[in-house]
Amino acid sequence: MPLNGKIGLLRVSLESSKGTPVLGATEIVAIAPQIRREDNVINQEDALIGLGGPAPFVAGPLTGTCSFRTWLRKASAAATLDPGIFACLQACGMAADGADLALAASEATQKTLTIDHWVGGLKQRLYGASGNWQLSGEWGKPVELQFDFTGKFGVASDVAVPTPSQNSSAPIRFAGGTITLDTIGPTGGLKISKFSLNANNPVEPREDIAATSGVGYYMIGSGWRYMLELDPEAESVANWDVMGAVEAGTTGALELVLTDGVIDVTISAGKVQLMPASLGARDSKLIYDNWRALLLPTLGNDDIEIAVTAHA
Repeated sequence: MPLNGKIGLLRVSLESSKGTPVLGATEIVAIAPQIRREDNVINQEDALIGLGGPAPFVAGPLTGTCSFRTWLRKASAAATLDPGIFACLQACGMAADGADLALAASEATQKTLTIDHWVGGLKQRLYGASGNWQLSGEWGKPVELQFDFTGKFGVASDVAVPTPSQNSSAPIRFAGGTITLDTIGPTGGLKISKFSLNANNPVEPREDIAATSGVGYYMIGSGWRYMLELDPEAESVANWDVMGAVEAGTTGALELVLTDGVIDVTISAGKVQLMPASLGARDSKLIYDNWRALLLPTLGNDDIEIAVTAHA
């Protein structure tokens, strides 16, 4: 009888010691989760026999990746983020401050994650993992998070799928919220249909020859570039001089509020700079179809903040 690849669940846990796995305890409603062993075999290019047939290869370091999507939602019984999402964001270079999140001040304060995926009677694991996150939304639809982690790969074992305990809170839709762009935005406010925010985290190994596979864990290196993409309606130059702001290098403050009527998720950046943009069309509306803004630090490690509060 074949194993069922449609029945599975994913749980995550922050590690108390980076690179030391713990049982995945917090379930997250993951869409299309996949843990993969990295294809990093080492070929013996010069060890040929006969007329040139391949020599046996050597398996590379036991590392892997995990990718999945999930919808932004609150916790089941509190005005906070879903705990699985909250944990994943901390393994993507964010640091918890109560229910809120800000950039971790240093590598020492970053967190790593153990990810356990049960599917069809098998259990896979990625641990010592760090990753990248991307948030996106389109009008009226659930706001979506994409997570991409790299870590140490745990080989599969025969383990039955646990009893599900998923968060049943409804997802937050891209509706009923607000977006403001001070100084470099239009006078009447932005009119958009979609957005995308990408951390562009540089994930790198923390090499350690005393550790399994020669890597202790994965970390977020320096050089992230938080980038916001929108499709705002164009305005007259008198009302919104986009090109003027680009050429002058003018910066402004950003605030994006997402809500489900129970909690507000406020994403703020004190300093953003517009990138060059071109005109396009959305149906009959003139827009900037490749509008991008780079989130910049003000004092250092403060490119972005996420506040979670009860909806007023």
